[in-house]
Amino acid sequence: MQTTSQQTQNYLINIQLQKQKMAENSTRDGPSWQEQFTGHEPKWTRKPTVDCVGPVCRKELGLGPDDECNITFLEDGKYDRSYLVNTTGKKPHEHSQAALRISLPIMPEIKTLGEVTAMRYLRNRAYILIPRVLSFNDRQSNGIGFEWTLMERMSGQPVSLVWRKLDTTPKTTIAAELAEF
Repeated sequence: MQTTSQQTQNYLINIQLQKQKMAENSTRDGPSWQEQFTGHEPKWTRKPTVDCVGPVCRKELGLGPDDECNITFLEDGKYDRSYLVNTTGKKPHEHSQAALRISLPIMPEIKTLGEVTAMRYLRNRAYILIPRVLSFNDRQSNGIGFEWTLMERMSGQPVSLVWRKLDTTPKTTIAAELAEF
């Protein structure tokens, strides 16, 4: 059985090893972990650019060389970056607007695949509006270098922006709908 002194020493050694491992990982694309008061926070070591996003969106949306594909940066989150994709495809089934979310590999492959699976499941069973997933890649070995999800862009506002303004009845309805799943 270890003494308190030995346990403390082992604990400090483990912390040093974790810090060393995080420092080694910070040289790769994806997150570097910076120590904050509240714990470790992820930071992008390289942010994807519109130049690397464009070819992937063109390919996934089936756009030809004459079709326009304009990518606009929308939002920078803690774990992802969002882009608006405007297209002028000639095919009638193509979306004129899509949203692309690029994720940090916090839980590589599992996070993106889980989110896409949940979106597809809820879209087919829930009454709440869920965007249709057009395409996704849950690996870093792609043209963008990060996991991504391309989905239809829905009109309106995210529920997170209007939640505080809603009365109790719509909040209860939304919560009950989600609780079923």
